[in-house]
Amino acid sequence: MPSILIVDDERFHTDILINLLKNNYQLFSSTNGKEAKEKAERHQPDLILLDISMPGINGFDLCIWLKEHPLLCDIPVIFLTGKNSIEDEIKGLELGAVDYITKPLSPPIVKARVRTHLALKEAHRKEQQRADSLDEIVTQRTQELLKEIEDRKIIEQTLRRQESELRMILDNALAGMFSTDENGIILSFNPAAEKIFAYSENEVIGQKVGILFTETSSQNYMRDVKQCVPKERSELFERSGMEVMAIRKNNEPFPLQILVAELPSNGSSHQRFISSFFDLSFQKQQERQLFQFSKMESLSALAGGIIHDYNNMLAVILGYAELLQMKVKHDPVLFNYADTIVKSAERGSTLSKKLLSISQRDSSDKNQHDINHLVVDIQQILENLLDVDIQLDVQLAPTSCQTQLDAGDFNDALLNLCTNAKYAMPKGGSLSISSKILEPSNEEKQILQLQKGDYILLSITDTGTGMNEEVLAKLFDPFYTTKGKDGTGLGMTQVYNFMQRSHGAITVDSSPGKGSSFYLYFPLAGALVSEPEPEPEPEPEPAA
Repeated sequence: MPSILIVDDERFHTDILINLLKNNYQLFSSTNGKEAKEKAERHQPDLILLDISMPGINGFDLCIWLKEHPLLCDIPVIFLTGKNSIEDEIKGLELGAVDYITKPLSPPIVKARVRTHLALKEAHRKEQQRADSLDEIVTQRTQELLKEIEDRKIIEQTLRRQESELRMILDNALAGMFSTDENGIILSFNPAAEKIFAYSENEVIGQKVGILFTETSSQNYMRDVKQCVPKERSELFERSGMEVMAIRKNNEPFPLQILVAELPSNGSSHQRFISSFFDLSFQKQQERQLFQFSKMESLSALAGGIIHDYNNMLAVILGYAELLQMKVKHDPVLFNYADTIVKSAERGSTLSKKLLSISQRDSSDKNQHDINHLVVDIQQILENLLDVDIQLDVQLAPTSCQTQLDAGDFNDALLNLCTNAKYAMPKGGSLSISSKILEPSNEEKQILQLQKGDYILLSITDTGTGMNEEVLAKLFDPFYTTKGKDGTGLGMTQVYNFMQRSHGAITVDSSPGKGSSFYLYFPLAGALVSEPEPEPEPEPEPAA
């Protein structure tokens, strides 16, 4: 059972967390930083829920201590605070915390975030086990090689056998592998490496290893190679797996986990190194999707819980403001004051409707529609929306694209995306909208959590300024906007939730100066293959 350390000087909040989590986790608690240090070292919990404001050692200082501790640095920390401060949240994340929850505590949010971060830690642990297992394989192979070269009388025969075995390993290994000399010149390149990098072996043999990595990663690789000076040249040098940024033949960067080892001497004065690696793109995409889904689930729970009370308050404000208008209609100054209150309340009502749409898991107005017809119906509005120097190009599939969705929500989503594209092209450009029917690959289905079957892919592509990695990471976050005071930061959140309610998915491809492409996946009506849903786990019994 996973263990959690709760650190909070207010017993009230500690009791809430204990009652909320005790059925599923082993819990420890502490009321101050000193005691928390002792319990963290003694129990080494899987997760720490840490209050920021505490007497003596505060939460930030305790987090710094944890991240510097060799045995505790990998424990995920979630900050708890009653002060909703973006500066504190940024500071907490910079210190190494994985999340930030404000008080009063919402049980669904706490449960979801605790569950998510424990799941991420478990996934990381399994990945580390796999790396450790690979280290053991390399070590075992090292011992075999050392034993083979002991007999100097048959050294040439042994070396030929080793070369043959190495080629067989390279050609048949599932992991990508290449070998280099001490100067970083590529000597061999296995088929798995060809598939990962999209280079053929002939294209890279004799090239420097920098062709495969970003400049920084290439420097780190060569630094590790040059630091390898074993006492005896027959020893095999090992390194734990490290993550680097690699570059495919088409200049696409991607994350890679690589292990480097020195090969035995073949009688020459040159050192040789073997590198084995795994493409982490799929794993990273899954982690991002899981994190985004968790954030949106938390927001839905929060928005649904407060929006009705907020609407009731707005109704009272609006009602009394309208009555006040009637009473002071002959006094222009007072009437203007009352009118300002009415307009502000109406804007608040509009905002609450947007928040309410985020919290909805499904739409009551969902019907079967042809996406091509919906695009054609709104095309005139889009042409009027765009500036005259922006060319709109619509290319729709020749076949029917029927799906179940809320037509109003679809129009809102398309207007949101096209409006953003307009702002991204202040000097003009082109905006293209296209549709087609396809079956996503197995990898796409896993990443986007799509069912089996055909989907309608609606693509919206602009030639605008594009987005950097920082903006892409926060694109669908609630209240995040790049428009300053001119934006509410809810438009892209509404688009994301609309796609979830439509049982589809949305992805983005963008980089600075190269425009943006949004891909919306809608399940084709009648094409999905139903998969049995797992039975829900029973809810834990409430504490007596």
